[in-house]
Amino acid sequence: MSSPNHLIVLWKIYSAVQFWYMATAAIKLYKALVQAGIDDDAARQVSEEIITSEDAKTFATKADLAELKSTLIVWMVGLHLTTIGLVVALLTLLKS
Repeated sequence: MSSPNHLIVLWKIYSAVQFWYMATAAIKLYKALVQAGIDDDAARQVSEEIITSEDAKTFATKADLAELKSTLIVWMVGLHLTTIGLVVALLTLLKS
């Protein structure tokens, strides 16, 4: 079972991916509106509204992503140190 900290990390990753998806969708919508003959200002306002909607408040912030990065680095260093320790232990056992 995942600890609450793991769930927070997973939620932040999900939020970042969701933000990227929404930003990409907004850009595509803007381009489609401009191609359809809508003026630039109106197309920009519509596409910005998607990003600034009520759902956008749940997206990860830059601070959230920085915290996620530091957490992932700590986990990766711990994983590498554990792997090195296991390899050393196995080599020691095999030599004796």
